[in-house]
Amino acid sequence: MANRERDALLGNDAERARRKAAMDGVERSSMNAERLEQTARTAQESAETGENILSKLHDQREKILSARASAGHMERDMDKSEKRMTQLGCEKCMQRWAFCVLVMLVLGGLSFFLWWKLQHRDEERRRQEPREGDAAYALMASEWASEQAHAAARRLLRL
Repeated sequence: MANRERDALLGNDAERARRKAAMDGVERSSMNAERLEQTARTAQESAETGENILSKLHDQREKILSARASAGHMERDMDKSEKRMTQLGCEKCMQRWAFCVLVMLVLGGLSFFLWWKLQHRDEERRRQEPREGDAAYALMASEWASEQAHAAARRLLRL
């Protein structure tokens, strides 16, 4: 009887097998639910990680584009600076040539002046020496000037 009561309470083998199968099914469902929750958590973490990675990549892309733009500006500025330095070098060269030409002109002018002074020094000495004709000419000029002065004074007195 004990078996019968026990069988009645627990059921026969077929019922036990069904109960065991149901319990196994519930157990598997619980495990599957846990796995599903863990998979959902993993998927959520993967999505967050992916968003963080995409955000960082976007920031890095912006930095790279900004660096490229800055490099382009710097390259244009360097080209302008190189052209300006070339111009300054040419200007300095032209200034040197102009200075050399100016120095040559001054030296040439001084040389010509010294040559001219040496050539005409003897002529000036000859001009400064009194000549016999010069004294007679100076005497005639002074007599003429005094006659002109007397004639002018007479005219003023007549008026």
